[in-house]
Amino acid sequence: MVDSTESEREVADSTAAPPVERPHTACCGGGDEVNHCLLISTDGAVHSGPPGGCPIPLYWEHVLATFRQQSTRWEVARQGYSLQGRTWGQGPPLYILCGMGSTFKAFSLLMYLLKDSFRCVIFDYPGTVKSRTGGGRATIATLRDDVLSAADFHHDHQFHLFANSFGGLVALEALQAAPDRVLRSVIQGGFARRQFSLMEWAIAGFGCLLPGRLRSLPGAAAVQEKNHRRWFPSHDPTRWQFFLRDAGTVPNATLGRRGIMIASSNLRGNLPQIQQPVLLIHSDGDNLISAECHHELVRGLPHGTSEWMLNAGHLPHLTNPQRLARSIQNFLLPPRQ
Repeated sequence: MVDSTESEREVADSTAAPPVERPHTACCGGGDEVNHCLLISTDGAVHSGPPGGCPIPLYWEHVLATFRQQSTRWEVARQGYSLQGRTWGQGPPLYILCGMGSTFKAFSLLMYLLKDSFRCVIFDYPGTVKSRTGGGRATIATLRDDVLSAADFHHDHQFHLFANSFGGLVALEALQAAPDRVLRSVIQGGFARRQFSLMEWAIAGFGCLLPGRLRSLPGAAAVQEKNHRRWFPSHDPTRWQFFLRDAGTVPNATLGRRGIMIASSNLRGNLPQIQQPVLLIHSDGDNLISAECHHELVRGLPHGTSEWMLNAGHLPHLTNPQRLARSIQNFLLPPRQ
């Protein structure tokens, strides 16, 4: 059975204005706009823009509508909750693990670009839609088991992973627990341990008790603005609004619980046991703590490779999805003969 809240959200989002042709003087990512543009013609085909000029850029409204029309919706019964997600594309299976505070719709731009190379599978963690739907009992280990259950449902004995931030903990757990199943992984903005200050512990604990969703918190949009806005493409201000709306739907209690999960996790001891190749992407949006977490992964993983992404911030799946998709394809797919 499909969750009614999710259905309501989809109906609400479907009322967004259709894509329009806007001035095409910029492309889709940060400061490297000319060489890394993501473009769409009026017939809906995706193209890479030539250096020196850009046709019509790709806008999230079109992508989200296409995602809903073309992807396959699925549901897996878990103990006490239902895992709901989407599958899109063809090729080797790629499981996409969301970050701490977003729904799977935030990754639709990235999946749009990967769907001809991979069969992309994505789902919302329990508690993302309703805070009391499995989210209170979730741990990194149960989220890992959710990934494996989704793979069983799709009859995928082996698969790749892409993980963003918080999802990196889940990916590390899966890499260590199922080395015969997870072939390779790309982790962006990941960490094996994130030390919390007393203030951060208090905020996470208080968040567990808060009703409502992130958008209801005074000052939440201002914090997001400070942390992320500058990395978003200037040619399409609505993409920023798309991010705010998507992040704003996550319940406060769920965010608090995930904060506690992060603060309580320490996977550094698992790293030497992970023998699969892992690409670790970090960006110029990282602060000193995030940078140290990245280097800790590079040092700890026997087959970890580091890649720097310029002008992308913490959310490259939204700020510069074409460059992120290219990095994923280059690492996961065999080289062309």
